[in-house]
Amino acid sequence: MNRIDHLNRRLAAKVLPSVLVLFVGALGCIVAYSQEPSPAAAVTDSVHGRLTRVDLERAFWECDYAVTTSGVGLGEGAMCADIHEELKQRKFAGDFQAMLTWWQQRKVAEHRAVARRLGATHR
Repeated sequence: MNRIDHLNRRLAAKVLPSVLVLFVGALGCIVAYSQEPSPAAAVTDSVHGRLTRVDLERAFWECDYAVTTSGVGLGEGAMCADIHEELKQRKFAGDFQAMLTWWQQRKVAEHRAVARRLGATHR
C-alpha cells in the first residue's frame, strides 16, 4: 500500500463517522421540531423499506458520493441518513463497524461508478 492509499484510508476512517454524525444530527433536528410525521416522511420511510438490497446500496452510494463531492441540503441529508440506517440494519444487522469496513473497502470503486452514471469525472 502506498502512502496516498494509506492517507486515503485514514481520512476515510475519520470522515465517515463525522458524516454519519451529521446525518443523524440532522435527522434528530427534524424529528425534534416536528410534532407529527408529515405524509412525505411516511412515504419516504415506506419507500426505503421496500427497496431491494441492490437498490438500497445504490441509493446509499449516490448519497455518499453527493455528500463527499458537493454536499447536500438538510432534506437530502435526512433522506440519506434514513437510507444509511436502513442499509445498516438490513445488510449488516445493525453492526456499524462491519458497515464501516465494507464502506472503506468499496468507496473508491463505488464513487467512480456513481461518477460514470452521472457523467462526472471522479476526483
